[in-house]
Order: sequence, then structure tokens, then C-alpha cells
Amino acid sequence: MIEYKKALNLVLKYTRSSKSQILKLENTFRQAASCSVYSPIDMPPFNRVTMDGYALRSRDLINLPREFEVIDTINAPNISSKLIKKNQAIRVMTGCILPRGTDRVVKIEEALVVKKNIVRIFKYSSSKNIAYKGQDCKKGSLLLNRNQMIRAQELSILAAAGVKHLRVFKKPKVAIIATGNEITEPNVRLKSGFLRNSTSLMLKMLLNDLDIKPKYLGIIKDNKKILKNKLRQSLDTDILIITGGVSMGEYDYVPQILNELNVKKIFHKVSIKPGKPIWFGKKKDTFVFGLPGNSVSSLIGFCLFIKPVIFKMQGQYAEPQIFKGSINFEFKVDEDRLVFNPCKINYINQGFRLSPTKFNTSGDMKAICESNGFFISRPGSYILKKGSIAEFIFL
Repeated sequence: MIEYKKALNLVLKYTRSSKSQILKLENTFRQAASCSVYSPIDMPPFNRVTMDGYALRSRDLINLPREFEVIDTINAPNISSKLIKKNQAIRVMTGCILPRGTDRVVKIEEALVVKKNIVRIFKYSSSKNIAYKGQDCKKGSLLLNRNQMIRAQELSILAAAGVKHLRVFKKPKVAIIATGNEITEPNVRLKSGFLRNSTSLMLKMLLNDLDIKPKYLGIIKDNKKILKNKLRQSLDTDILIITGGVSMGEYDYVPQILNELNVKKIFHKVSIKPGKPIWFGKKKDTFVFGLPGNSVSSLIGFCLFIKPVIFKMQGQYAEPQIFKGSINFEFKVDEDRLVFNPCKINYINQGFRLSPTKFNTSGDMKAICESNGFFISRPGSYILKKGSIAEFIFL
């Protein structure tokens, strides 16, 4: 059995960034850039009017109220050919190019039309209502860092800069296999002694949340020959997740079969609860994770090991983010392992407050549904008093 931190370090040691690919910009949402991107233009690309109003010369705004002659009206993308003179103004709309000779836009609310082509300006705000060329970013300035995750806002600025294609890290291909004689699909009528395969659906949704569409390969019964053939056929993916069959039972064949298929075992069993039987190995460029069949154990294994691998393959920060908060009430610990305890997390008075959730076994998903994280207790026999500081992770 291996300590959690050592196990995580081993997983990340073997993980490398994915190969890159060039995609159309609109197909890169929630991908990670594999190279930095610099702006090919100034943004804005011209002095841009930001309010509907009147463009004029600031030096004419004395002894208000004052009347101005309106010599032209323009909207985007049109450009005025008129050259403004003293006490003249050009009616402008938001987004158009600032007319030559003007240096301020007075908002339409600060003016009154007195007759055709004559407007009286009675006040003006401190803002010039102009976005100057290159004000947001200059040509050649950094728009996107290598490894940066592409959100909607990054797509917006890249589109504004005219970027059409982008090189990103490939999303890993992931496959899921469930094992067990007692497991049936969720849509099958439940017979006595059987359990529905809720774990695979949970893993699929966790991967979907990372914008990865896994290949679900079904339920394999505890038959050595059938299981070996299926696992052999499944080692052509980046990450293979197997649920069940990794503990110490008579029919837990997965570790033995993986060894026969020349999958190198990196570790088996981690000093954590729940999730102790986790198996990790690799064959060529394929990572194999054997997770316990119980849903909570698989959830822990995914959060602590598989998610960090996916992040690192995308050039992202890999280790699970650990936070600290105070426990709301006394909590007794008597364990020989690192324990991830389900809890409700609230942010109160500039600090996190942790309320442990009643938790029965590693199959108790009801407790997880009532939780939004796990607080971590160290091995030993002791009492965490109310107000004690504990580390935790969010779900």
C-alpha cells in the first residue's frame, strides 16, 4: 500500500502533455492552447466612438450652454468626409470612427436639438466617450498564454483579432469498462441480488464536465477469458477506466489480467478511505486506472488521480486544489488511513465552514448528494474539536 501523495506524484510523473492539433477557432472552446497567441492588430483598430452623441472639439466647450451647428451625421462603419470647424459638431453613433478634428463626444442626453442642424449643449461629462486605437491592446501584445484554457471570453478577443485557427492540446480519448456479475444497466429491471451500474454514468458525466466524451464499453462479467479479451481490445485509448474487480475477492481478476496483458503496474492500493483498492498502470501511451466498484470510491479516485492526469495532459495545473476551513462541530477520528469525509461547505464571515455529512459506506451516494466537498482527516485516534481547521477539496 502506498501513501496518497506518493501515488499522486507517480501518476503525474508518468503523465505528459498531449499532442497538439490545429482547430477552427469555434471548435476550441474549453481546450488548452499549446502555443501563445499575439495580436495581429491594434484593438480597437481605430479611435472608436463609445456613445451616441455629438463629436466636437473640447476647446469649444466654454461658456455653456452653447449652440453648435451639426454639419454631418454618421453611423458605423461610415466615415465623415467633413472637417469640423469652430462651434460645429457631427452627429455620431456608437461604434463609428471618430471624425477628423474632433477629440470628444458629448452624449446625446447632454444636448438639446433646437432646430434643424442646430443643437444646444448645456453640460458634458468628464469622459470623452472615445476608445482610442490600441487602447485595449497593441499589435503584437500577448492575447493568450500557452497552456491557457480557452473560455468564451478568450474566444471573443481572438475572434476580434481575426484569429481563424488555433493550435490546442488534443483532448485525451477515454474508455470506461464496468465489471461484475451482479451489475446491470440502469434501464434493466432489477432482479434480486443485482445492483444497477450507476458508477459508469457518474464517470461519464464527470468526463463530460471536462468536455471529454468517453467511450462506454459496457459491463463485463467476472469471467477471465471474456474479461481478458475485452481489456486487450480496449488498450488502444489514452485512458482506460475499469470499475470493479480490483479488490481482494475471489473474482477480482483485473490486476492479474492486466499483468498478463503486459500492462506495467505502477501501484495497487493507496492509503486512503474510501478508495483504497485503486490500481494504476500503463502500457505504451495508455494509462489504466482500476477503480473500486462503489460509486463514492470511484468518485474519489477520479477526483484525486484521473482528473489531475487529464489536466496535466492539457498543460494545466494538475494537483487537486486543497483549501482550508473550520469544522462546525466535534468530529471523532479513529483511522489508519487518510480519510476523505463528505461535508457541506459554506462561506461565512470571510471563511469556509465545514459541516460533516452522515456517511455510511463507500456506496452511500445519498450522503454525497448532500455534500459539495470532502474534508481530509489524518490517520490516528483523536477528536477534531468544533472550530478546528481542516483541509478540504470541492466536488
